[in-house]
Formats: sequence, C-alpha cells, structure tokens
Amino acid sequence: GAPCVAVAALVARAAVGLGPHSGESTPPMYGDYEAQRHWMELTLHLPAREWYEQGEHNDLQYWGLDYPPLTAYHSRACGGLVAALAGPEALALGKRSRGFESEASKAAMRLSVILGDVMCYLPACYAAAMAYYSRQGGRKPGDGRGEKRALRAFAALALQPCLLLIDHGHFQYNGVSLGLSIAGAALAMRGADIAGAVAFALALNHKQMALYYAPAFFAYMLGKALRRGKGQCSGAAGAARVAAQVCRLGATVIGVFVLLWAPWLGSADAATQVVRRLFPFSRGLFEDYVANFWCASSLAIKWKRLVPPQLMPVLCLLATLVAMAPAVCHQVVRPSRRGFLLCLMNCSLAFFLFSFQVHEKSILLPLLPLTLLAGEHPVLAGWAQAIGAFSMWPLLHKDGQAVAYAALLLLHAVLYGALDHSDASAKGHAETAGIQGVDDDKSKTRAWKGGEGSGVRSSRLTDFSCLMWPVVVVSLLGVAVLHALAIFVAPPPALPYLHDALGSAYSAAHVLVALACGTLAQLRCDADDDDCTGSSAAAQKKWQ
Repeated sequence: GAPCVAVAALVARAAVGLGPHSGESTPPMYGDYEAQRHWMELTLHLPAREWYEQGEHNDLQYWGLDYPPLTAYHSRACGGLVAALAGPEALALGKRSRGFESEASKAAMRLSVILGDVMCYLPACYAAAMAYYSRQGGRKPGDGRGEKRALRAFAALALQPCLLLIDHGHFQYNGVSLGLSIAGAALAMRGADIAGAVAFALALNHKQMALYYAPAFFAYMLGKALRRGKGQCSGAAGAARVAAQVCRLGATVIGVFVLLWAPWLGSADAATQVVRRLFPFSRGLFEDYVANFWCASSLAIKWKRLVPPQLMPVLCLLATLVAMAPAVCHQVVRPSRRGFLLCLMNCSLAFFLFSFQVHEKSILLPLLPLTLLAGEHPVLAGWAQAIGAFSMWPLLHKDGQAVAYAALLLLHAVLYGALDHSDASAKGHAETAGIQGVDDDKSKTRAWKGGEGSGVRSSRLTDFSCLMWPVVVVSLLGVAVLHALAIFVAPPPALPYLHDALGSAYSAAHVLVALACGTLAQLRCDADDDDCTGSSAAAQKKWQ
C-alpha cells in the first residue's frame, strides 16, 4: 500500500544521497549544493531586507539569492536544522565558510531535502493521485480499480528518477515547489479552488519556475467558474457570480504574495531589486545544453547573432504563448480534471521549449502531471521519465551521477513494466468477469475521447500501450546509441561538446512531439459535467 511506497521512496532518496553532489570540492564556485548552503547562512545571519541586496556580507556574484521569498524562508528553516546538527561553523557567513563540506554537514543537508519531501511532496502526490483516480475524484463506484490506479500513480510520482537525481543527487529542493503545485492541482480537482489558489501561490513564491503552470491553473479555474455561473444563473446574475469567484481567487493569490513579500513592500527599490534577482534576463537565452527549441536549433541557426538581445525575450514570449494557446483556451471552454492535467503538461512543455533562460531541471515541471497519469498510462509516463533523465545527462555526468542515473533508470524500467502488466491484468480480469466499467453509451463515447469514463478508457489505453512499445523501444535504443557514441567515439577537436549537443537535439525532438501529441489529446477531452456545471451538491453549496 501507500506506506510501503513511501518507505521505498525514502530508501531510494537516502541511497541517491550517498553519492556526490554538484560542485563537490571544486572551487571557486562549487555548485548548487554550495548555493543552497550559502542561502542558509545568508538568511540566518542577515535581516530579510538584505537577502537580495549587494552588501558587505552578501556578494551577489557569489551565489546571490535568486529565488522568491518562500525559498528564502525555507532556507532559513533548513539552516537552523543544519546548524543544530552539524554545528554553527557549517553556516558561518563569510569567505572562510565558502565551500564548507563535512560529513556531518552533508548528512544534515541531505536530511533537509528528504524532510521537505516527507512534509510536502509525498503527501501532495498521494492527495493528487486520490483526487484524480478515486471515487471522490470523480471515478464511478465499482470494483476499486480507481484506488489501485491511484496507488500506482503515487508509486510513479514518489519514485520519479528525474526528481531523485536532481534533488537528492545534484542537490536542490524542487520537491517543495512541485509538491505545493500538485497540492494546488489536487485541491482544484476536488473543487476547493480557494485552497488550491493558496497552495499554488505558495509554489510560485518558492520557485518562479512554477509560472509554467500558471496559465493552466488560471484557465481551469476560470473555465469552472464560467460553467458554474452558467449552470446556476443566466444573464447578469450569472456573470456577477463568475466575477465574484474570480475576484475571490485573485484576492487570495494577492494576499499570499503580500504576506510573503511584506519585508520588501515598504520600498519600491527593495521590491524591484527582488524582481530583478528573480528574472535575470542578462544571463542570455539558455545555459549549457538544455533540451529546448532554442538550444537544439542553435546547431543550425545562430539565434544570438540573428536576433538582437533586446528582442529575443519578446520572441520567446510570443512563441511560448502561441504554443500553449490551444491548451489554455480549451480549459476555459471545456474544463475537466483530465484536461487540466494535460493542460499543466502542455503549458509547461511550451515554456520549456520556447521560453527565455530555461534550465535542464525545468523538465521536472511537465513530467509531474504526466507522471500522475501513470496509473492509467504507465508506458507513456515511464518513457517520458527516461527521456527526461537523458535530457539532463550532461548536468548529471558533470556531477558524477552516472551510477545513480543507471540504477534509477533500471529501477524505473522495472517499476513501469510492473505497472503496465498490472493494468493489463486488471483489464483481463474485468473482461473475464464481464465488467466493462461503463454502463451507458455516453460514457463509452467519453472514454474514446479521453474523458472521465473509467473502464472502457482503461482498456483502450492498455491496447494503446501495446502499440506504443515498438516506438518506445526504438526511442530508447536511440538513447543507448548516443550514450555509446559518447563513451567510445571521441568528438572532433573543433566540436568538443558535440555529444552533448546531439543529446540536446534528440531530447528536444521528443519534447516537441510530446507537446503536439499532448495538445491533441487534451483537445479531445470533454468537460466534467459533475465538476463544472454546479449540478453536484458541493457545487450548489459553494454558489449559495
């Protein structure tokens, strides 16, 4: 059950944490591990007003804080834990503390990441899986297959190889932001839109990359408000109720921001400085070899020469808006739980492919909603995890994560193979018992379209997974070939990073196809009538 999955997830995290971290013993800048340690000592020793300012004890050129205030508060809390377990010298602000590494401090730092997952990410993933798959999340009562799928999805989320490699190998705290985001999605799917808005606003204030999800949250909640208003009242009364709900959601988000940004709101200069730190356009279009459109296409098109620097962010914004527009518009018009998850995936894929200043680890955002679908489509979710991990290979290889990378991909192949077999077995038992899972033609039609019908859609997806296997095998063989080339074939002296560039282009092609297919799949989703029209008792109570 879920406790066994949680224990396995904790063991996997602890095992990955035994390996090296980013920048280990490599001065002068070290790596992300040092950045997190440095933010802990900054927030422990300096007043909040100075966290984002250049000063005597805060050199912004040396891992200056560049995440929103909730990350700073989180760093302060983790700093208290690390100082208590490893001693105050581990976080003694000053040049002498730079690159501090001791066995006690490394263990305490690793523990702080695990605690973040225990307190935020794992419970949120379980809640999201139950919200989407259980009867309370809209599944029809029957044979309990919804709960079994929820458990399989929870296992896939808890053991995500990409998240484990980045947070517990490379060293970051993405699980907190992702946990808050998926908690917001779970609450929204349950109909608790105000609570969902609070959770998502917290996610935005932990890592600004949660903005990748913002259009999907806005579209889904607006779409539900419009349909509920139309279902309850017509004309001016319905419009007024919609406006009131939108205002409540907006006021909730603004309230969360005001509370978290309070130390900097007393001065326009202080607030502006925080914003400048969060969005450093001076860093350029991309860094290293990220698997997005701009980096992959730069092999043939020199964007940095072709487009003036001041216009490149505008071009990125326009391309991103165009790429995600169909998904966003769909949820405004036809909101549904499944469509919402696909919209989260599609919007984050669009940002990852086309936005400005994308990092390798941003692939974690589209992987989160896609992995939640592992309960009903394990082959696709597992394939995405493998390609996502491969897209980060240059970063992981630099960190010395090769052993963890290979071990986690092997574990994840076994896990997803078991999930697919379990789904196929469930289909077989259902057919033997004469259970089709849907009692009426309307539900069957919705299942074909990717709606919320349960049994028929699961069998179609199981059949589809069989068709997917040859494509998956060929795709993963391509990954194996690229790895073999990197090991056995030296790049030409004129192109020392050829293998990284090829891997980036190969992964970016997969991401582009995923966006196209995900958008098409979302456009086939019908609206959830019980969730959006206000016909349910909960909806009626909410609008009274």
